[in-house]
Amino acid sequence: MRYQHGVTVVLAVVSIATLSGCAAPVAVHTNAPVVAAPSATPTPTPAEAGPTVRVPTTCDALVPHAAADAAAGVSVVAAKPERSANPVSYADDREGALTCRWSSDPARSYLETTNVYVTIVPDVTTSAFDDERHGIGVGGEDRQAAYGADSYSFCNFMGWATSCVFRELVNGYGVAGSVARAGNTVDSRTDAAMATLFSSVNSAVSAFAPPSALWEPSAGSINGASTCNQLATPAQITTVFPIEGPHEAKGEGGEDAISTLGAAQLVDSYYCILTATSGTFSLELAVLPGGALYVDTAERARVASGGAPGQVVTGVGDRALYDQKTGTLDVVAGGGWVQVGDATARLDQLTAMAKAVLSNLGYH
Repeated sequence: MRYQHGVTVVLAVVSIATLSGCAAPVAVHTNAPVVAAPSATPTPTPAEAGPTVRVPTTCDALVPHAAADAAAGVSVVAAKPERSANPVSYADDREGALTCRWSSDPARSYLETTNVYVTIVPDVTTSAFDDERHGIGVGGEDRQAAYGADSYSFCNFMGWATSCVFRELVNGYGVAGSVARAGNTVDSRTDAAMATLFSSVNSAVSAFAPPSALWEPSAGSINGASTCNQLATPAQITTVFPIEGPHEAKGEGGEDAISTLGAAQLVDSYYCILTATSGTFSLELAVLPGGALYVDTAERARVASGGAPGQVVTGVGDRALYDQKTGTLDVVAGGGWVQVGDATARLDQLTAMAKAVLSNLGYH
């Protein structure tokens, strides 16, 4: 397959965006795709080195175990960061962020446990940082600028846990950290623990060398998106689905952001959920350029959590996996990951929609 890799100018999008000059509707075909039998072991994508952490430290060096225990107020252990099945959930990794988590019990939900998080994202923009600082991405009162204008911290109750949060833009990196524990009381000990952790992380990041270069696939990748219209136009959607007035209900950015401090914008990744003017239509579209290798990672995680192996679908992209239970089609194409999901849609509709999205992103 051939694809063109263009440069996407990324804007922080908080509300429904209208893109002028969108591509004309792409003709799609709804012939039933070929579905192979489920495969317990997905065919691996041809291996490349892949994205690397661009932050010059490790979690253990950044926050020693004793410091994580002190911040949590209970004994914690290193744990894997949570990732959803959405491609944008892997944008932090694609950007080369360092993501650290310590949990009082990794086997239980984060809603029921105490967790310490620190994420360091290279090349965070001022606009992405300001979106959070001015309240679009996070809530809270009594913000303290602990380390200059480009830093703040606060504590609040988020409905399921007490959370003390710190954010900073320093030395070419964005810093996002928090101490969160189940319960509904913000106490002085939690606030003080967060401040001590913030101070330690600030000192470390201030001394970092500049981030290393962002990894890109050697053969290039499909284009990314920064609006829903760049993924699919209303005309393309109504060609596939018998609905009226499809429009974006939510998308990557602001309070609906999945990535940390605008990491998705840095790698041209975007997701949106569309609804219609009537009925119960709900279509989710997403792209992660250069994210092909994460498809198998997400599939393994889904199967490990009890899901059935995805069905291999041919005739769309380079390869694709279909999860019938969730109505999700994950497509590897041109080094990138495209996802189309609608729990009530037929597979031929999802395939047709995926082909339209791929065409919009330069994959032919």
